[in-house]
Amino acid sequence: MKRNLLFLICLFSFWGSYSQLSVNNNLTPTQLIQNVLLGGGVTVSNVKFNGNFANANAIRDQAGNFTNGSTTNLGIDQGIILATGKVMIPPGPPNQQPVAGPNNTGGATNTSVSTNYIDADLAQIDSDLDNAAVLEFDFVPNGQTLTFQYVFASEEYPEFVNSYNDAFGFFLSGPGIAGPFSNGAVNIATIPSTTLPVTIDNVNNGNTNSGPCTNCAYYVNNGTGLTPAVNSTIQYDGFTTVLTATATVQCGQTYHIKLAIGNVLDNALDSGVFLKSGSFNVQTINFPTDLLIANGQALCPGESTQLCTGLAASVPHTWTVDGVVIPGETTPCLTVTQPGTYCATAYPYGPGCPVSDCVVIEYQPPIPINPPANLCHGPAVSAFDISVNTPTMLGSLPAGNYDIYYYTSYADALSSSNPILNTTSYPGIDGEIIYVRVDDVASSGCYLIVAFSLTINATCGPEPVQPPNLTVCDDSSNDGSAIFDFTPQTAIAMGANDPADFTLTYHLSQADADSGSNPISPINNFVGTDGQTIYIRLESNTDATAFGTTSFQLFINPVPTASISGTTTICSGGTAMVTFTGTPGA
Repeated sequence: MKRNLLFLICLFSFWGSYSQLSVNNNLTPTQLIQNVLLGGGVTVSNVKFNGNFANANAIRDQAGNFTNGSTTNLGIDQGIILATGKVMIPPGPPNQQPVAGPNNTGGATNTSVSTNYIDADLAQIDSDLDNAAVLEFDFVPNGQTLTFQYVFASEEYPEFVNSYNDAFGFFLSGPGIAGPFSNGAVNIATIPSTTLPVTIDNVNNGNTNSGPCTNCAYYVNNGTGLTPAVNSTIQYDGFTTVLTATATVQCGQTYHIKLAIGNVLDNALDSGVFLKSGSFNVQTINFPTDLLIANGQALCPGESTQLCTGLAASVPHTWTVDGVVIPGETTPCLTVTQPGTYCATAYPYGPGCPVSDCVVIEYQPPIPINPPANLCHGPAVSAFDISVNTPTMLGSLPAGNYDIYYYTSYADALSSSNPILNTTSYPGIDGEIIYVRVDDVASSGCYLIVAFSLTINATCGPEPVQPPNLTVCDDSSNDGSAIFDFTPQTAIAMGANDPADFTLTYHLSQADADSGSNPISPINNFVGTDGQTIYIRLESNTDATAFGTTSFQLFINPVPTASISGTTTICSGGTAMVTFTGTPGA
């Protein structure tokens, strides 16, 4: 640490001008490991902070979690932080700033935490230690390569390059590892492609940030505190780029790792290490984020996606959906066409060490439109109004929630290219297929493509619904004729056709119905005969050649008659049988 330091107290602050980290220390060290740092394929136990389990299960000033890093120049959005001072104090006078905030204090310190814990591995780097923060735990990897991402930061940058270096390291021990630290541990906090440890002396751009460069490709100049870098948002004067700690481990074996940092000589200037959330893992399968409606990633109806483990085709795989094994799926990739929770289990290291991952895939609900109607007109009409299908498809749906366009090819509909512009007067040809693209612009962002046909034919027209036959009783004349009211038949025969667009008439012959001649009038007082057939014509109001016909029959039941023959004497209180004869069903 710096022994003699001149502080310049500024009379103004830039705190309100920059985005900042959001730092909290409301989680215990154990919770920070289990809930924040830990990724996949690792089982953790025996968490300690500064040498004992009790410290790991209590809130510690030197350990916290951070978010909002994407708005800063840190390079990590969220994770945990270990510091040689307090990770959180209220913004105060110069030299007592938290780690989150603009770098404008000329080299600030967090208030001392006065810890006397001495870690043997940190002491091996420098014996004059103070304010150490040591977070350690056992873990069992479910794979062969351990990785996690971090940033080392210090207020000793840049003035004390090649002078004082706070002690820092990630000390890993366990099967297959042999190093100079306790229990044969090695320090895996190293400069990429080297065995050099990450230290201030090993990563810098000189003590004035102007050279000479020492691995400065991995160094972020965050200013001197007196002249902060533009938009600097982290209190530390300098820090590394995002680095990756990596080590080869043995699947299923127990390892121990120690994440450690400490002040050297005094507490004038602090250092810290930021560790990326969820990055401590050995998982060899890493599916994407769950595809959910809630996060806007759900698939659209009919859409598919492919899940791949990234493992070799020779590695045995088992795929499940909602806990049920998918028969025949044993390769690294699976095409998903239905919603569910999909899991892959693979055995790249043998049957005793499986790796697995799961992802939840949801689908947006279908766009609830009605099917479009096929359109037809006779030769006398020169164009189609294809836009009539828009209200047909929408029904009661809010029109503002959907974009509807018509196309002459499926490819154009798929790419939203070359929509038909004259939808109310489209010339069309007989047998042409029109494609409609419906986009849900209000919620899901999905689209649907449907189609309908155009027909030009002298006999084309609407199809009336065949109504039921009409039956009435004859009057007292019993002459086989009666009065019928066709009014109830009209609504039935019209069906789903709009009465505003079509005219329905009744006729005595099929020939009259086909030609539209001699319509029956009035329809509510027609004198019909038993067994007579009535013909219906449904005609388009815009095209007299577009019509359809159907028919129904009239039936008249005669008034029943009865005759009594013979005489019978019946005493008072007695009984007798009287027999009537007449027409059955009359």
